[in-house]
Amino acid sequence: MKTFRPKQLKLNEKGLNKVLGELESEVMKTIWRMNVATVREVCDDLAKKKKKRLSFNTVMTIMNRLLKKEILTRKMEGGSYRYSAQQTKETFLASVSSEVMESLIRDPKFFSAAAFFDLIEEIDPEALEELKNLVKKKKV
Repeated sequence: MKTFRPKQLKLNEKGLNKVLGELESEVMKTIWRMNVATVREVCDDLAKKKKKRLSFNTVMTIMNRLLKKEILTRKMEGGSYRYSAQQTKETFLASVSSEVMESLIRDPKFFSAAAFFDLIEEIDPEALEELKNLVKKKKV
């Protein structure tokens, strides 16, 4: 299974919208909640949530885009494709976070370990202590 590598990081967005488009994020939330779904089922679910029906073709295009990015898989069942996520939401978020961090760390022009530790300490001093302990364990 190929790891999804975001081409852009939208810093002003929240959650999945940082790495996926708005509709892609909505589709993925639906798929993760339903486990397996057809395009029609996703369309109907989104219509209930958004109070606005998206066209079948729009949702199919989004799902095929997610398939091409290898975030979704599909299987023919009873004359319809049934889509499911390649990874759980938690695994997906962890792998994307790892990809982003690795990309930053490998580019010294953008990454400063001191700034990273200062930011963690500012946000959550306990997290900094946990990180220090992890670093100590890795040194051994």
